[in-house]
Amino acid sequence: MNNPLDQIRLRDLYLLEHVQTLGTLREAAAALHVTQPAVTQMLKGLERAFGVALVERGRRGVRLTDAGQAALVRLRCARHEIEFAREAALSSLQPMLRVGATPIATLQLLPLAVGRMRTRLPGVRLTLTESGVESLWRQLAEGTLDALVGRMPGLNPQHLQSGGLRHEVIGSERMVLVGAKSHPLAKTGSKRNTRQWLQALANCAWVLPPGDALAVLNFNEWFGQAGLVPPAPTVVSGSFYASLNMVAQAELLAVVPESAALGLLGTLKLKILETPWRNPPVNIVFAARESNWATEAVSALRACFTAPAAISDLA
Repeated sequence: MNNPLDQIRLRDLYLLEHVQTLGTLREAAAALHVTQPAVTQMLKGLERAFGVALVERGRRGVRLTDAGQAALVRLRCARHEIEFAREAALSSLQPMLRVGATPIATLQLLPLAVGRMRTRLPGVRLTLTESGVESLWRQLAEGTLDALVGRMPGLNPQHLQSGGLRHEVIGSERMVLVGAKSHPLAKTGSKRNTRQWLQALANCAWVLPPGDALAVLNFNEWFGQAGLVPPAPTVVSGSFYASLNMVAQAELLAVVPESAALGLLGTLKLKILETPWRNPPVNIVFAARESNWATEAVSALRACFTAPAAISDLA
């Protein structure tokens, strides 16, 4: 028997995207450079192949049904995979692996893995995208990234499984409070209880990550639990190294990953403050789409994180 999906053409993969963005079949037809009747037939063909209504009409145009929204996520992936397949064919001797990473993952885990990757598959080229957590997971789900290294998004595992994404824990990172050795709160012998620490820290100038960062939310919650207003940042910086360099040059404090701080304590004359703040370590995961999990390049990169040698190197 014929598979109804065999009737889908490459151009059909763009139809739902245009309907979602433009809101009318007429404008979708113009974007695809076909007539409106042709778009109507394309839509009927998609709905016949999928066996469900993908678009519903209203007074102000058309919009995707819930089924259409779900299908669009997969069609975006399919479109990107076709584009990547063409690039891979044109550069078959040097395949490309698109990796997304949150800043915290680029401190130790990713550089070490890339070094091992050069030994395992020296012909593979890597394109690194560094961005926020939610943005990277969205790009992975849409197929514009092959793999991701970072913390989990604000989604539950069931959502990840239904989205065709797979992940495994490859390490962890703890956030700490850092100041220059000359900072008043960094001087040795300073004994305070939790309340005194919070009041002292609230009066300091801070370099903090963006407000939606998990560490900042936990930091602010620490103050809130004591009935205090958390300090407003003097500088907002998504770069941990920039934050540490600013702390070294001015009377500022910063919230940064412990590994970033340890690497520069001596060079920049910094000190990790021994406060009562006990921010729990954050798991770092390796993630990819289920369909790509076992491909040679993705599998090799994953092994660079999970092999016993990788663990000993990070110790």
